[in-house]
Amino acid sequence: MKRPLESTVETCLSVFQEERVGALSWGLVNGKTKTDLPWGSKPESPGPKVWQHDLFRTDHPPYNVSELELFRQAIHKVGTH
Repeated sequence: MKRPLESTVETCLSVFQEERVGALSWGLVNGKTKTDLPWGSKPESPGPKVWQHDLFRTDHPPYNVSELELFRQAIHKVGTH
């Protein structure tokens, strides 16, 4: 994913589902790898409004609840085939 360039959970999952391929999310929980920041950012940079990667904040609430619902739907759909 690269949310600022519109490579989002929505766009990625739809391609993976259509092509029937598995995938992993690069970032899961925002933390020391700082993958919420755009590539080339300094680690001490302030957090961007739109994260590049990661699904959960450091203290575990989701970055975007609707993205997690899309994952749930995709996993459920795979489980019913």
